[in-house]
Amino acid sequence: MKYYKINWTHEFIEEPFLVFIEINENGFEEKKIEFYKDSVIKIASNDFERETFLNPDKFYIEDYNYQSYKERISAVEISKIYFNMEWEKAIHMQCTNMPL
Repeated sequence: MKYYKINWTHEFIEEPFLVFIEINENGFEEKKIEFYKDSVIKIASNDFERETFLNPDKFYIEDYNYQSYKERISAVEISKIYFNMEWEKAIHMQCTNMPL
């Protein structure tokens, strides 16, 4: 498994500004956490989807490092420990904010 943190600077309120993903040995997403400017957190895994979904396309880091005049996106590899810490926090936030 590989783990990535993706920062996306843009003007779109409906798109995440920060994404964490877990990529399997075949290059596909296993888990994803998305953070939005309005404090919304969306998560997905092979077991469940909560307001977002796993990308069915293979992950290539080259697709996540570019800049234009209106946006900038950059991806860096992170540790499994860092990813799992963010995953657990996101799960906790989802559970405490879910309607009864």
